[in-house]
Amino acid sequence: MDGKGLAPKPISDFWQKTLGVLARAQDEIVKVSQIGKTQIDRSFLIHERHKLFQKLGELVYSLVKEEKIQSHDLDRVVEQIDRLSKRIGEMGDKVKDLTRFLSLKLDAENETDVKKERSSKKLRLKRKKKEE
Repeated sequence: MDGKGLAPKPISDFWQKTLGVLARAQDEIVKVSQIGKTQIDRSFLIHERHKLFQKLGELVYSLVKEEKIQSHDLDRVVEQIDRLSKRIGEMGDKVKDLTRFLSLKLDAENETDVKKERSSKKLRLKRKKKEE
């Protein structure tokens, strides 16, 4: 009974079911967020492991190049890396050359456009003077 002499009303079945559904939904949200956080943490760890493998590979590459480690399999991989590095360098040089060529071409076209613009201005001025 409350202070006015009335008995408290029982929560209806509808509200009890609604509260039950909300509680289950909250539990599911917590589980999903835990799954998401775990996946993010896992991805971070995989990324860190990848960086360590990369560092290990670079160290082994250096040791093979310095002939401190000798292995036929490692020698083949180092040769492949060296060939790729050479191709990457060649492609970089090609990009520089193409960029330089394009830049020169654009500069030449701009000069031509400026000359054409000056010529058309001169022609307009001459026509204007003739008309006067």
